[in-house]
Amino acid sequence: MTETSSHEPAALALENVGKRFGSVIALSDVSMSVPKNRVTCVLGDNGAGKSTLIKILSGVHTPSDGQMYVNGEPTTFSSPRRSPGYGNRHCVSGSRDRAPDGGVAEFLPR
Repeated sequence: MTETSSHEPAALALENVGKRFGSVIALSDVSMSVPKNRVTCVLGDNGAGKSTLIKILSGVHTPSDGQMYVNGEPTTFSSPRRSPGYGNRHCVSGSRDRAPDGGVAEFLPR
């Protein structure tokens, strides 16, 4: 799952990622791959786990299950400061001067 169709590592890949809070399953068995230089959107119904997924990608939460890869390397983020692109989170709010402290890191290279 960590490679794109051109056999180069995906900018971001998840394999069977899940998140539990005690007995509550917030996210279950999510696998996805985002090729380099692509924009990807996360859509879903209320309660589908979108916010939990973004919080895992940004280092706010650590996954309970599965593995995350950045550029083909197994990765975990212990905090938003450890996520790629720290300090460049304007992609969430649309404005550099309004970027939230715990925003989503930018995974795609410029």
